[in-house]
Amino acid sequence: MTASSDTVSVIGGLYITIGVIGFLCNGATVFMIIMKRVFRLSAYTIMANVALADAIMMIVAGIACGMGILWSDSNCNIIDANGISMENISSKNMTSTTYAFLSLSYKTGTNCSFLSFCLAFFEIAAWTAGVVSYAYLGLNRCVAICFYGTKAKTFNRVTVALIASVSTWIIGIAAACVGTFPAPLVGNRTEMWSVSFLSTEGKRPGK
Repeated sequence: MTASSDTVSVIGGLYITIGVIGFLCNGATVFMIIMKRVFRLSAYTIMANVALADAIMMIVAGIACGMGILWSDSNCNIIDANGISMENISSKNMTSTTYAFLSLSYKTGTNCSFLSFCLAFFEIAAWTAGVVSYAYLGLNRCVAICFYGTKAKTFNRVTVALIASVSTWIIGIAAACVGTFPAPLVGNRTEMWSVSFLSTEGKRPGK
């Protein structure tokens, strides 16, 4: 059953609204930590990095997905390996087409290829950086509570926190390169109204 245009508009609007709110909240967190001297501690430095990663994720998973839902009919129609647009495929053939999409045996129009790569790259980079930042933050708090009287307290310096934050983005960008080239492993699933990892069926796409 195809969703009505009103339903699509509501869902797309919700995605964009949540994305904007999330971006503003996380952006405000980053801004306050940077601007206020009282927040210039190692833990807050890592928290700012987490908020930065979350802000980027909200742009991709919220705003970009919402826009993709609202304008999916006029932009980026998915084309299968036979050159047939999914827009022209009947519902009874949707299952086989979906399998083709999940196995990455598809291609997008020239105008959408760059957007697909950007979506995958920034989502993977931000998600990875955020997860690694949480790991650093956990170590930071454990040292502060249990090991601050030992040499381990060196880990809780602001300089170390800055280096750790930069390293999260190096790791995130490296993961994004692996997950984006030669073909993106993350796509905008318009039929599911979400961003998700795509099944490779045990094969590296692009080979």
